[in-house]
Amino acid sequence: MHRSPCATPSPQSFDEPRAFLGGSSPAQFLSNHWQKAPLLCRAAVPIEQLQVGPSTLLELATQPDVESRVVRQRNDTWELHPGPLASEALDRLGKQNWTVLVSDLDEHLPALQPLLAHLDFLPRWRLDDIMGSVAVEGGSVGPHYDSYDVFLVQARGTRTWQISEQFDRRDLLDDCDLCILRDFRPQRDWELQPGDVLYLPPHVAHYGVATSDDCITLSLGARAPSSKELLTHIASELIDAVSGDEHFCDPDRSAPPNAAQLQSTDVDFAHELFTRHLTPDRGRFVRAFGSLVSEPKALFADVAEPINGSESHRIVCSARGFVHCKGSRWLWWQDADEHYLFVNGHCFECSGVAPEFIDTLCRERRLSSEALERWKRNEAHEALLRDLVEHGLLVSRN
Repeated sequence: MHRSPCATPSPQSFDEPRAFLGGSSPAQFLSNHWQKAPLLCRAAVPIEQLQVGPSTLLELATQPDVESRVVRQRNDTWELHPGPLASEALDRLGKQNWTVLVSDLDEHLPALQPLLAHLDFLPRWRLDDIMGSVAVEGGSVGPHYDSYDVFLVQARGTRTWQISEQFDRRDLLDDCDLCILRDFRPQRDWELQPGDVLYLPPHVAHYGVATSDDCITLSLGARAPSSKELLTHIASELIDAVSGDEHFCDPDRSAPPNAAQLQSTDVDFAHELFTRHLTPDRGRFVRAFGSLVSEPKALFADVAEPINGSESHRIVCSARGFVHCKGSRWLWWQDADEHYLFVNGHCFECSGVAPEFIDTLCRERRLSSEALERWKRNEAHEALLRDLVEHGLLVSRN
């Protein structure tokens, strides 16, 4: 079995220089560059880890269960066409100024999963996906900026990158489906060869243009929930936990001087009621936050039908192994005596489950029967496996 893409490396590896980080150790990179400064790393990835061709990406772009889009430039006009793309539409693209983007390549092309092992010094939940772009000479998605970190890996052909940290984020092209900067003034530029990596922190504007046909760039992006997303999700989780039996009450009310004026005592009572319910204890907050950051993309949500208890027991007892359901996100939390497993927005309370077992479930995409045999002898472990099977999060390899 190949190494899990985000498997925990030996401790000393975190102090060793890495080609992927331009000869920096993870600690040096996190201190000097992460969310701070761009970094160009030459010959950072072995070419054998970048075996993906244009025909593969274009074929994926025609499939309905794959997120894809095509960006095309005509003079000063930028066009965005979402996938799936018809084969005849690809044939009509011509030979200039187009780019086809395909998301979630780590799920659709398992051979690319080892690329994520280069980022094993980051929490798994902070990694989003591997997105691939295939372009003809001149192909681009225009000058833009992202609100998250990204590692741009050149897999095939060549591409020039220009970057700038001096621009107006609000100055975007009008009547354009893409967020393209109107006035982009580059401060630095490079041409990337296969195996080169360019790291960009959030809000660094960049403009990549293919300088050869069959140019393929792989983008390893980070997840960065917005404050609005975080507040919306956690508030929703907390609201669901409120019974609704408690109402506004005012047994000590006195007559107001003005019946049309809102009284401070009423505001104070409502404020206390609000803050009491929306200021959760740490355990409840962890459950809400873990559910949020383990949510899958909509494309991969509810990919399997739930299974009843008797059937899940039969599957757990007879399975030759399990695999994670496609696109699922796994992480876990341990604090004092509390253990939680989070998968695809579900929270599983894991009392009596060994942390090593939870960690194994999260790290290994493919679980052999031999590896699981010793864990299944524990009743709590077997119960957790049944829960995961019932939710369609673990799929039998039979």
